[in-house]
Amino acid sequence: MKLIAHRGNSSKAPENTIISFKKSVISGFKIIEFDVQLSKDNVPVIFHDKRLERTTNGKGYLKDYLWDELKKLDAGKWFGEKFIKEKIPSLDEILKLFLGKTHLQIEIKSNEEALSQIIVNSLEKNLWLKKYNQIPYCIPGFSITSFNINQVIKVKKIQPNINVGWLVDKNNNEKNLLENLLD
Repeated sequence: MKLIAHRGNSSKAPENTIISFKKSVISGFKIIEFDVQLSKDNVPVIFHDKRLERTTNGKGYLKDYLWDELKKLDAGKWFGEKFIKEKIPSLDEILKLFLGKTHLQIEIKSNEEALSQIIVNSLEKNLWLKKYNQIPYCIPGFSITSFNINQVIKVKKIQPNINVGWLVDKNNNEKNLLENLLD
């Protein structure tokens, strides 16, 4: 059985933050899942919600902020006073910090046209593609998932060897989606 730290060790630290990911590794998790979307200036950032209010002191949509603005927001106080200095991390920060230490399950959270290519570029720039192993959940390693089937298809077109996963939930009409794909 593979245990996945969803948004890091989000029961012990604020979700999708560096401290949450570090606590995952310390707690023995080998697989860390996190969400990626783009800032206004196309920097891939680790964040779950479309809006900032639930887990930061920011207001509005993440996509309306530049990276320089996002990295100044507090992403920890909502979880507890001792996490007040936690920030929204960029994908590059996480890739550098955890290179060779874990398996990253990267969820493409938004529908931006360029996001798949930007993620693959970051993986290449940060040496994750150089040592890529296609064995599912291999450590070190990564996989890319999304609820948006078009993002999954784009990743496979850009880099056919990358393991991908299409996420579905009860709100998706999987049968209709699959029929449309097979047409």
